[in-house]
Amino acid sequence: GVEGMRGLRDVLAGLLIQAGDKSLLSNTKGRLVTESGPGHDDVSPDEWNPPPSRSEIVSPKKDNKVAPPQQNKNVPPLPKNEFRDILIKKATAQGIHGVELAQLLAQAHHETGGYRTMVEDGDNARFTRMYDKAKNYRTARRLGNTKVGDGPKFKGRGHLQITGRDNYTFAAKYLKLPLTSNPDLLEDPNIGADASLWYWVKRVKPYVTDFSDTESVTKRINPGLSGLADRMEQFEYYKQRIVR
Repeated sequence: GVEGMRGLRDVLAGLLIQAGDKSLLSNTKGRLVTESGPGHDDVSPDEWNPPPSRSEIVSPKKDNKVAPPQQNKNVPPLPKNEFRDILIKKATAQGIHGVELAQLLAQAHHETGGYRTMVEDGDNARFTRMYDKAKNYRTARRLGNTKVGDGPKFKGRGHLQITGRDNYTFAAKYLKLPLTSNPDLLEDPNIGADASLWYWVKRVKPYVTDFSDTESVTKRINPGLSGLADRMEQFEYYKQRIVR
C-alpha cells in the first residue's frame, strides 16, 4: 500500500546517496529537486529561467585570433604637428590607411618642408619664371595659367602644394570655395588638407597601383621627380611609424 511505496522510495533514495549521485532526489509530491534548490513547480513562471539549450552553452576554448602587428618599441611615435595631425585625421576619415597613408604623409612632408608651411617658398619673380606664361609658356599651359600673373597667384599651397589655375578651379568646385578669386584660402591647414585630399583621390590614386612605389606616386605630384630621394626617405620614416 501507501506505506510500502514510501518505504520503496526511501530505499531508492538511500541507494542513490550511497552511489554518490545526490543530484536527483524524490520529494513528497514525486517532483524532482536538486541539491541547490526547489523544483520548477515551487517558483512562479516569472521567477524561473530555464536552463540554456545545448546550442547556447559555449565551451571554453582558446582565442585563435591573430593580434595585429605591434609598432616597433624602438621607433618613437610621431611628434605632434598641427599641419600633419589635421591631414592624418581627414585622410583616415576618408579610408586612407597603411602604406597609402604613409606615402601621402611622405609626399606632404616633402612638399611642406617638414610640415612647416602651407605655401610654397619663393618670391614673385621665382613663380613667374617657373609657372607664368610670360616666362615659361609650356609649364603655364600645362597648369592652365592662361593669364600673365597666374604664376605667382596660383603658386603651390596646401599639404600637397596645389599649383596652377586649373587645379585651383577644380578644387574650388569640389570644396565649393572661391579659390580662384581668393587663392590664399588654401593656406588654411583645414582647407589645404581638403584640397590636397581631393588632388590625391582624383589625380594620384587612380594612376597608382602600388603605394610603396614612391617614384610612381611622385610623378603624379611632381613630374620632374624633384626631391625623390627625400620623398623615399620620408616614406620609410612614416611606414615604420604607422603601418601595422
